[in-house]
Amino acid sequence: MKQAFTFPQKCLFVLILCYLAARAFFLCFDWKTYAIFPIVNTLDGGNSNSLIASLGEKAWDQKLGKLDPVTRKFIEGTKGEVSLFQWSRELYLSDPQNRIYLAYYTGFLIQEVLDGNESRETFFEAIRRWKQLDPDNAMPYLYAACMELKLGMKELERKYDKDPYTYSILDQAAVNRGIKEYQAGLKKKYSSTYSQESLKFKLQRLNLENTPLGIMQRLIVSARELLPNLNYERDLARRLTFLAKEFHRTGNQKAAKTLVRSGRDHILLRLKKDDQILITLLVQNAVCGLWLEAAVETGDQEMTPVYQKASDHFQAWRKKEDPNGKNLARYAGILSSMILPALRWEIPISYYEPERMVNYLILDQLALGLFFGEIMLAVVLFLILTLAYLIRHQKPEYQILSPKAVLKSLLFGLILPFAGYLLLTHVPILSGRELNLM
Repeated sequence: MKQAFTFPQKCLFVLILCYLAARAFFLCFDWKTYAIFPIVNTLDGGNSNSLIASLGEKAWDQKLGKLDPVTRKFIEGTKGEVSLFQWSRELYLSDPQNRIYLAYYTGFLIQEVLDGNESRETFFEAIRRWKQLDPDNAMPYLYAACMELKLGMKELERKYDKDPYTYSILDQAAVNRGIKEYQAGLKKKYSSTYSQESLKFKLQRLNLENTPLGIMQRLIVSARELLPNLNYERDLARRLTFLAKEFHRTGNQKAAKTLVRSGRDHILLRLKKDDQILITLLVQNAVCGLWLEAAVETGDQEMTPVYQKASDHFQAWRKKEDPNGKNLARYAGILSSMILPALRWEIPISYYEPERMVNYLILDQLALGLFFGEIMLAVVLFLILTLAYLIRHQKPEYQILSPKAVLKSLLFGLILPFAGYLLLTHVPILSGRELNLM
């Protein structure tokens, strides 16, 4: 068959095909979606040696780069470069009137004082400032109580992990000051470290898009919210319940009864404002168990059933059969299938759809990439063969297909497979997108 095109025209045609195939291949991918995978490491200052890791880092930089230096430092965290205390102190010094920064600084300052790296005066100055900034908040009083009790009581070694915590009194005056701070805190309106305010501030400033990447970034920011107060609250409850038992043992029934009954007020105060996070509820349940043990040992007939009822309610929740079992198996995405069984709360079916669609979106991109990748591979091989002929100073011979053959190739090699793919992915009865990927 007589050739219709000159050799340079054919070469140009091949190059155009390569360009179009490459464009089609790369347009199949939303690279921001693939930035989901390394996003945890890149936020943590992780390794960026791979292409995918660099995509995650770039995704964060696009948001963090628009923020002022202090806000960026607050959202990024330490990045493994400084300690949590140094990070929180830098934030606090940048804005001493910011109560969120002050709460973090005070929480991380406790251990620094106990380790001898900072003075007690520095800690109590921070407490004084916090009380002034937020006079209705009990948390600075609880932190002060925890510090005084840690200074006044020495934790004794336990032989087994299940053994109860016991202490020796080193400084009775410090213990008395700790109890006084604790009781003063119980008179306040709420007890908060502003964890919800902190999270809302971060999400507002980041202004994350409603995309798969944006949703994952919200999840990571939420999961990385720091809660230094929880360990200290648990430690405070251990020391107070020990003191209640000691008061009962030494015959000071009034002091023992007052402390045992204060546990209920403390727990309710902690759950009153904005800290109803699952881990907070778990810690408060542990605190409730400590007060139940103290109520039993001190013979408090009024408070024992109160704490027992709260503990039983929580244990019933933990032993409750997952109400979402069947729905998780049928409708949930991969991440939900792993995490939500521990929640034990019934979740509407519609809540599963966004994550499930993200899972299918990633598969769609992989399928399209494979489809156009095969086309690009065929074109590249064609180009390589042509170049091989040119290098050998030979003129390549092309088999020019008839119009009918070209149409058949387009129909069966491109149009029908692509149409079948679209039909499969957009018709629910065929795609199965209404059901779990697994």
